[in-house]
Amino acid sequence: VMNKYIKSIAGMAALCSIVFLSSCDKKVDYSGVWEARTPVDVTVGQGIAASYVTTLDIQNDQNTLGSGVVRFSDKYNISERDSVGNAVNLTAMASADGTWQTDIDDADDILMKFDYSTIKIDVNGDSAKVASWKPEIERVFRQNMTKFSVVEDMEVKDNGKLLSLEFDHQDMKLFFDRVEPK
Repeated sequence: VMNKYIKSIAGMAALCSIVFLSSCDKKVDYSGVWEARTPVDVTVGQGIAASYVTTLDIQNDQNTLGSGVVRFSDKYNISERDSVGNAVNLTAMASADGTWQTDIDDADDILMKFDYSTIKIDVNGDSAKVASWKPEIERVFRQNMTKFSVVEDMEVKDNGKLLSLEFDHQDMKLFFDRVEPK
């Protein structure tokens, strides 16, 4: 009787471990170019209103699903007034390259590691303003990029057209639309 009991427990343990291991092995293909659905409003410089839209270009490692390279970029729109009150509009693009991988403990959490030496900032607009805006854009960009170092509950939905993710323990949920491939 005891032998049957031990065999049934061993069988259940084996079955549970197979189910557990197979459920942990679900790797999702996040590859593609994803653009945030809604701009983020920020205050830059001396109380100037601006907004940015984040784009993630996620590419898989050739050999393993669940890791690869990422290009992180923000497109900025800045509106300010000159000394006589005329509107001055600037646009800027900030980008950096990095790598990504799924978290060992939770397959829908993504860890992104950015190479800060690859940060590139391009500001377009009034040439007198461009030089003064570059450091401020980089400051805001670095803050945003830091938020993406640990992404939680990343999911591809709507037949691969929508990417949702959270960070700061569900305090912020973002939605991205697939830009490429369509």
